[in-house]
Amino acid sequence: MTGVVFEAPRTLEELASALRLATNRTRLVAGATDLTLHLRSTDRSPDRMIDLGWIPQMRGISLQGARITVGAMTSFQEIAASACIQQHASCLAAAARRVGSVQVRGMATIGGNVASASACADGVTPLIALAAEAGVLTAGGTVERRPITSLFAAAGGSALSPSEAIIDFEFQALGPLERSAFAKLGVRTSIAVSRLNVAAVLVLTANRSTCLGARLAFGSLGTSPRLADGMAAVLIGQRVDDDLHAELARRSSEYVDEAIPDRLSRAYKRRAVRGLMDDLWHALFVGEQERARIEDPRDARDSRP
Repeated sequence: MTGVVFEAPRTLEELASALRLATNRTRLVAGATDLTLHLRSTDRSPDRMIDLGWIPQMRGISLQGARITVGAMTSFQEIAASACIQQHASCLAAAARRVGSVQVRGMATIGGNVASASACADGVTPLIALAAEAGVLTAGGTVERRPITSLFAAAGGSALSPSEAIIDFEFQALGPLERSAFAKLGVRTSIAVSRLNVAAVLVLTANRSTCLGARLAFGSLGTSPRLADGMAAVLIGQRVDDDLHAELARRSSEYVDEAIPDRLSRAYKRRAVRGLMDDLWHALFVGEQERARIEDPRDARDSRP
């Protein structure tokens, strides 16, 4: 890659300066887990590569009041291990545990996962369900707060310009009457790229018998991850019982038909999504000990050679 300019800003101010020189060929480097694939998939070598790994403001997880901030350069391993995320945003912790292998989770970052704008990115659907906002640094040095859904173009891909960079994500910490979960369907175990994934955040009554509010987000249905308002409406005001479970599974197949009516994968996904809803329901309403017992063996298989 002769002629490529490499930069490693140490502050947000230095990053903004670097972004002012960015072009369509400029590559921002986060965990670099997909960098080689990107370079091989295009015949246009980058003119400039900006390493984001040296900016401390873009790392870490903090809880201030009722708001959680996750730095864009925070790894999935850090997110999965965070007591704050496990307690107040368990769908994001569950998704982080299912990203790639142990080695990939140690390097891959939540910001890179979102910026890749893949329809199947596991880190995106929980952030949509949590109604997260992204902090986007512009070339002018200002940080704009944008809804997570605004980062994806309608036709697929990223809606960010080359002169913008995600620096963090912010969302409301879930309280004792709120519950969240993540489920994923891949070719194999958690190492696989998602064929379908879903995240949900529910607001329940004090006795957890009735759903008062819901947000559901799907990945790998269409060109970009999406908020499923119609699916959420199925849950709101309903008793949490087997009938609701069955209705959610039935409605999920209809949602696939609406989301990807012309895709060859529609027939497969309209059946598979029912199993995904079973996994989601189980994750939402089983006890924490059983949930850990279910997920731990999958993680153990990640580390096999």
